[in-house]
Amino acid sequence: MAFAVRWLALLALLGSACARTAEQTGVPAAAEYARLQELSFGFGAVTSMLADCVESADEAVRRAKGKPATEAALRDLRDLLDGAGRTLAEHSEDPPPAEEMARQPGGARSALERALEALEDAAADLEEARNQLLDLQEVAPPSLEEPLQDLLGRIEDALTELSDLRDQAAPTPPAQAR
Repeated sequence: MAFAVRWLALLALLGSACARTAEQTGVPAAAEYARLQELSFGFGAVTSMLADCVESADEAVRRAKGKPATEAALRDLRDLLDGAGRTLAEHSEDPPPAEEMARQPGGARSALERALEALEDAAADLEEARNQLLDLQEVAPPSLEEPLQDLLGRIEDALTELSDLRDQAAPTPPAQAR
């Protein structure tokens, strides 16, 4: 009888430990998966915004015909915008189901880390594009004032969206014990 009681106690202890382990790993994995889904959706929206930025840059390039230095600067700017859009597009599709992600090496955490890196890379490209555009506005001919101002507004809107996504995707700080 004592032997059976010991086994029952051991099984209860083991069951309790397994339940805590599932709680500890399941909740963060679910939270990471939810953050990954939010980022994917947000990346789709920002990718669309960046496509509009590229179109605005193309329009500015057309208006800059005959001004080779300005045209080259606008093409470089367009390439930065296009690169940022491609970076985000790689992570804008819905992630696989959570169960499938759990079976992949690194799971949702690894995919989330890659998506966050893409966000930072795209934000850096957009910051660079904005800085180049601000420099270009100082020397551009008056005929480009309107398209460059339009492009600047679009870039700043995309940067705002990325900043919002960064804030939404930030890990929730653990609850502090009192």
